[in-house]
Amino acid sequence: MTIAAGIGLHNFAEGLAIGSSAAAGDLSLALLLVIGFGLHDATEGFGIAAGQAAAVLTQQEALLPSGSVSTYT
Repeated sequence: MTIAAGIGLHNFAEGLAIGSSAAAGDLSLALLLVIGFGLHDATEGFGIAAGQAAAVLTQQEALLPSGSVSTYT
C-alpha cells in the first residue's frame, strides 16, 4: 500500500508537468511528456503486483491443512 501511495504522488507530479506545459500552449512538449511518462510508468506496476502476489501466496498457505507440505516455500 505504501508503494502504491508513493507511485500515486509521483504520478500526480507528472500530471502537473503535463498540464502546465499544455496550459502554456506547448502541446508538442505535453505530447512528449505523455509518451515519456507513459513508458516510464509502465514498469512501476511490477512493484505493486509483487506485493499483491506475495499477499495471495501467504493467504493460500494459510488455507492448507496442518501437516501438509507447502509448495510455495
